[in-house]
Amino acid sequence: MPFNPVNIDPLNLSPSKGIGINIPFNGDAIFKQTFTTKEDVKAGILNLFLTEQGEHYLNNNFGSGIRNFLFEQQSEGLDSRLELFITDQMALYFPQVNVEKINLTNNVDDNSISIEVLYVIINTRETDSINIFI
Repeated sequence: MPFNPVNIDPLNLSPSKGIGINIPFNGDAIFKQTFTTKEDVKAGILNLFLTEQGEHYLNNNFGSGIRNFLFEQQSEGLDSRLELFITDQMALYFPQVNVEKINLTNNVDDNSISIEVLYVIINTRETDSINIFI
């Protein structure tokens, strides 16, 4: 009789132990902590997209460079280039995550793009999403 077992990350077995640093950096102490793999992956992805290349101390290659799309002319090819860029960055820095869907909403009046990235953590099959506005 087949069944679909759920994998539990060993880091999630001790809910009172912090495993990472959450964003934004404004906790009661110096930093807010993450206590689950899902929270930690989400904070890492947000950190990737908020960081430009060259800003991360001791790892100058870390960072998405998504702000470079801010002053691009909004055209038909921009959406496909942005989707490819996001999936490449996620595959490079977060191999434990599969990107399920990317929703782009162009606002020509404000010259802004709203990006929603839906992803699945491979080991635990947990789904989550992040929203980015550029």
